[in-house]
Amino acid sequence: MRRPVDLHDAVQDLSEAISRRLILLDADWRVIAYSIHESTVDRDRLSHVLAHSDAWPPPTFSDGVFQTTIDGLGRVVMLSLSDPRQ
Repeated sequence: MRRPVDLHDAVQDLSEAISRRLILLDADWRVIAYSIHESTVDRDRLSHVLAHSDAWPPPTFSDGVFQTTIDGLGRVVMLSLSDPRQ
C-alpha cells in the first residue's frame, strides 16, 4: 500500500529540489508549512513571516506570480520573495 505524502515532507522535498527555502501559506496568508531554514538570515525571515503573516493585505498579482487551481486543493499562488524586507 502506498503511503500518502505528508505535507511537510513534500514542502521539504521541493525546497531541496529547487535549493530555496519555502513557506506555504493558506488562502488567508497564514503559515501552514515550511521547509528547514538553516541559516540565521533564513531563520530570521521565517520568524518574521510566522509573527506577521496574519496581518498582510491580500496579494496583488503581477509579473513573477504564478497562480493556478489544483483539484482537491483549490487556488494555489506561488511567488518568490527575493527582497528580504518582504
